[in-house]
Amino acid sequence: MELLENNKILIVDDEKDIANSLKVILEGQSQIKQSLSKKAKILFDDLSSKEDSISSKMIPSCVYSGEEAIEKVKELKENGDTFALLIIDIKMPGMNGVEATKIIRSIDPKVEVIFITAYNEFTVFEINEIIGSNISYITKPFKGEEVVSIANKSIAEWNSKNDMIKMADDISKYQ
Repeated sequence: MELLENNKILIVDDEKDIANSLKVILEGQSQIKQSLSKKAKILFDDLSSKEDSISSKMIPSCVYSGEEAIEKVKELKENGDTFALLIIDIKMPGMNGVEATKIIRSIDPKVEVIFITAYNEFTVFEINEIIGSNISYITKPFKGEEVVSIANKSIAEWNSKNDMIKMADDISKYQ
C-alpha cells in the first residue's frame, strides 16, 4: 500500500507582496531540499527508495482574502483533494483569518493551520477555543526559515495523521 504525501499549502494574506513572498520562500525551499536529496543519494548509496518521497516538494498557492480561501478549499474538496496546510493572516479586511479558518475547518477539519499576524488581537488560547487544535502562530516580522520549519513540521504531522487513519481503515476492512 503506497501512501502519497499531501504537500499542498494555501497561503492567505490581503498583502499580496507578503503572500507571494511566502510562496517563493516555500517553493525555493522545496527546490533546495530536492537538490540536496539528489546529492545525498549520490554520496550515500544506502538511502531507501522512501527518501524520494521524503524530499517533500511543497506546493503553495495564494489567495488574498478569507472569502477566496474558503472558496479555494471548497473547490479542492469537491475534487476529492485537500490542503495539508493553511498559512493565514489574522487581520484582513472583510472576514478576518480566525473567522475564515473556523469555516475552513468545518469544510476540512484535518487541515493544519499557521496564523501569521503583526497584531496580538487574539491569544493562542482564544484561537484554540474558536478553531480547535493543530494550529501554530507566527508574528510579523518573521524569518523565512521560521516559516519553512513550521510548514515542514505541519505538513509532516498532517501526512503522519492521514497515513495512520488510512492504515486503520485498511486494517478494519480485513477484520
